[in-house]
Amino acid sequence: MTQWLIVIVAVALSVAYLLYRLWKALTSVNDPCQGCDGCALRDEMRSRRRSAFLQNHKKKPCEKKNKPKNLVVL
Repeated sequence: MTQWLIVIVAVALSVAYLLYRLWKALTSVNDPCQGCDGCALRDEMRSRRRSAFLQNHKKKPCEKKNKPKNLVVL
């Protein structure tokens, strides 16, 4: 009986670890660092990605000037 309990616990732990690694692999598909957050390279890549995003999503000067201020939409 004790042997079966040890086997069941070992199998349950291995399945839990397998699911954890699978989840971690699937959530970091587009991340070249694979979830590592301890290096300066990751910080540099994140800042470049953010600055590129902000450059692509800036408003054009004409959009800021011609927008009515008190527009009520019904």
